[in-house]
Amino acid sequence: SVPFGMGGRRRRRRAQRQRQRSSNSSPTKAASLGLTTPARVQREYEQWTWQYSKDESYRINYRALGPVDGIPILLVHGFGANLNHFRNQYQALSEVMASTTTTITTTTQVNGDSSTTTHQETVLKAKYRIYALDLLGFGASEKPAGAPYSMELFAQQIQDFMAYRQEQDQPTSPWILMGNSMGSLASLQVAANQVVDKDAQQQQQQQQQQT
Repeated sequence: SVPFGMGGRRRRRRAQRQRQRSSNSSPTKAASLGLTTPARVQREYEQWTWQYSKDESYRINYRALGPVDGIPILLVHGFGANLNHFRNQYQALSEVMASTTTTITTTTQVNGDSSTTTHQETVLKAKYRIYALDLLGFGASEKPAGAPYSMELFAQQIQDFMAYRQEQDQPTSPWILMGNSMGSLASLQVAANQVVDKDAQQQQQQQQQQT
């Protein structure tokens, strides 16, 4: 029972608002309004052991979604966040479809004579392979007290993760790197490192050609 008086009326109004919010946020209510049901999240997904140096390795939490042969996208969260910051982007990106055309060849034999026919079929499939990871010290990734936290460290983590997944999944499309807040700065550092590495390779090739 709810006590009478001002306090009781406040509690009744508060209970009514809570029931209303619960009703509006239910999957059935969302579906009836044409809304997307919020994506289900969890703290830990998959684990990757990052070999930061010869003597130091760290446990990194990451998530992967979509076909292995899709265009790879890596989402990098900002300061104080984790990979679940992108929980709605997972669902939106996973619903992006692309059409692919496949040539089907059929060979038939009638009374010893064979004939070959070809036709093309167009199918729809998910376009992207979506990754997100918890940066070192955030989310469900390891949080070593003595790690040299910096943009350079985060950029190295991102580069090493992409190399790891490149070897595992062997995507044929270039990576798309998307960051939020601090994650965008780390992503820019990755891009800058790529330019430096490319310039160094070109200089090395020029020196080899000259010798």
